[in-house]
Amino acid sequence: MASRTIDQKPSADDFAKARELIEIRGAAALSLHDRRVVNLLYKNAGSRLCDDVDHVISIADLRGPHHKGGERVKDSIVRLMTTLVQVPVVGENGKASTRRVQILSDTTTSDDENDPTGQVVYSFSKGMRRIIKDSTLWGRVRTGVIFAFTSKYSLTLYELITARINLKYKWEEEFSVKDLRGLLGVPEDKLLRMPDLLRNCVNVAVTEVNGVRPLWRLKTISPRSGERSHVASPPFPCAATTVSPSATRRSKACARNPAK
Repeated sequence: MASRTIDQKPSADDFAKARELIEIRGAAALSLHDRRVVNLLYKNAGSRLCDDVDHVISIADLRGPHHKGGERVKDSIVRLMTTLVQVPVVGENGKASTRRVQILSDTTTSDDENDPTGQVVYSFSKGMRRIIKDSTLWGRVRTGVIFAFTSKYSLTLYELITARINLKYKWEEEFSVKDLRGLLGVPEDKLLRMPDLLRNCVNVAVTEVNGVRPLWRLKTISPRSGERSHVASPPFPCAATTVSPSATRRSKACARNPAK
């Protein structure tokens, strides 16, 4: 029987995040702060993440070490309750399907976020708990790293790589450009030109991920006419993502056991 994500023990530095949650679509509205918050909510729930119970966490913990006055925890909680995300799953017929769920269900937040005793009481939606319970694939996300990024694309790329490193039987994975945009959380009406996508999304993410995980050695290779652009990391070990300059082509992600 395959190991379940929920059974993976967290450490002081990291936790196992279900690959299904790393690869959610429809989350373009979620900001960097929202994504940090949801990671901390997952970690805080621990082994009871799939239980139909309320979890409690302090607002101070959700703010993190680099809190800015304009980042309100309550606003992030509301977006996590109202954003409908899409999660790839295997349907009842055994075929690829898409489940649409809210991340959080009922929540209660202290009105005064500056109160040292302020807290958030929350529960995950039934659909989200079911997805996590069935998950057997994960990436180990380092808690400290999620506060090191200044772009939501960087945090998302980092998580996508964590779900692909040290794979034993899978060396490459292809995505359509549309799917890659969805995975990274690029709004449908933004960065429509490939040069803009590379400059303002992919290249920014690669630079920041390399800053916190230098042993992964990601780099971007700008495309020539008719060629693909790559986020690569030679020599091996490597973690790589390639982005096609044409929406009609496909992009490729490669995970060749990069150093942790």
